[in-house]
Amino acid sequence: MRFVPALATGLAGKSFRSRLSQYTVLTSRVYAGIREASGCDIVVDASKYPSSAYVARRTSGIRLRLLHLIRTSQGVAYSWSKVVATPDRDGRPMTRFSPTRVAVEWNVYNALVEILKAMMIPRLQLRYEDFVASPESELRRVLAFAGLPPGVELDFLSGNEVDLRVTHTVAGNPMRFREGRERLVRDDEWRTEMAEPARRLVTALTFPGLVRYGYRRGQGAPT
Repeated sequence: MRFVPALATGLAGKSFRSRLSQYTVLTSRVYAGIREASGCDIVVDASKYPSSAYVARRTSGIRLRLLHLIRTSQGVAYSWSKVVATPDRDGRPMTRFSPTRVAVEWNVYNALVEILKAMMIPRLQLRYEDFVASPESELRRVLAFAGLPPGVELDFLSGNEVDLRVTHTVAGNPMRFREGRERLVRDDEWRTEMAEPARRLVTALTFPGLVRYGYRRGQGAPT
């Protein structure tokens, strides 16, 4: 489901509104099933598309809270340019995207999240760089935003090390297959390995957003 037409639901045709209504019904059933099977009151949906949040906002029975995770655009662009093999695809690499495409999508996705905020959807902003620098304090900020008490035990986290356990994520970065202790280290490889023309292009295209989200002078360094 595309997000931009969804924002204009009131102007959309009858067919679209009907399909949106059916989709929200199915979404409600999925979330209810997850809650019943897990016994948990909070469901973490790792979807990265703003359209998913929009649908959840219109789905009955869901009290939506949006975690807006941001990483400097240069780091995102460089990550999508790397060749990364995927064990679940017989070693075939993940899809790669050009710096221009990543920069444009970085702008669009963040702008759409700002629109969701304007629709009175509670939102918490979290920068990747801040989380890696201080994982426990940032995670507790997220938990408080989710409505959990401050005394929640974080037994999987010790300083800057995290104990990765078995997950059932069906798609995404191959690191989802890792288990055991992993040290959280800020990945700034783009500063030395990203081609200068690509870095300059991404910085220029995303400069307003970088400044808005607190990256000093648009250069990817958090203030």
